Amino acid sequence: MAKGMTKTALVRHMAEKLEITNKQAAAGLELLADTAQPADPDLPDTGIGLALERTLAPIFIRGRDYGTRASTLAYARTGGGLVLLERRFGRDGVDAGETRLDF
Repeated sequence: MAKGMTKTALVRHMAEKLEITNKQAAAGLELLADTAQPADPDLPDTGIGLALERTLAPIFIRGRDYGTRASTLAYARTGGGLVLLERRFGRDGVDAGETRLDF
């Protein structure tokens, strides 16, 4: 469903969710790990050149000097309380840990 989804579409998709189960939260973090490369015609033209547009296009950017370093999912439970889930990454997208905070 979300493979190849643009970042804007992913945010809209997540915002439509009113109640999230633990399984859905894990799935949300997996969506943020999507490295699918959109087709060139789907890329924006922001003036930085096609090569850099390609590098920055995936939801999860894997790189040595620049890339995704954290993916965070925050949501409110229907019955009350808040949850904050964060996965952290080092260079080249190497897993650096995960934290869950319940309020």
